[in-house]
Amino acid sequence: MDRICIEQLVAKCILGVLDWERKRPQKIVVDLKLDWDTKKPARTCKMEDTINYTQVAKEVLQHIQKSRHFLLETLAEEIASLCMDHFRAKGVMVKIAKPAAIRSAKAASVVIHRKK
Repeated sequence: MDRICIEQLVAKCILGVLDWERKRPQKIVVDLKLDWDTKKPARTCKMEDTINYTQVAKEVLQHIQKSRHFLLETLAEEIASLCMDHFRAKGVMVKIAKPAAIRSAKAASVVIHRKK
């Protein structure tokens, strides 16, 4: 299966279980891989035959900015559902990294894979 990828999508949201995490938005970084057969859009060169990655990024960012979850896992599941239900992806990989989660690490992250 082919993939359409969005890498290092940066957003801010309320995410976490600690008191300070519930009070102010923090940066997260999202990577998406959407399973999609690219043969038809490659042949037709028509946007309606593919997944519009600009629209995916816009809607995922809007969803993230409105969210207020305790766990990365919850947000990752919602993003996966959005990509498969609204954008008709056949499957999706969602990685969410939280750079401020662990002081001595670059980030803590969750990666999920979902298929229809």
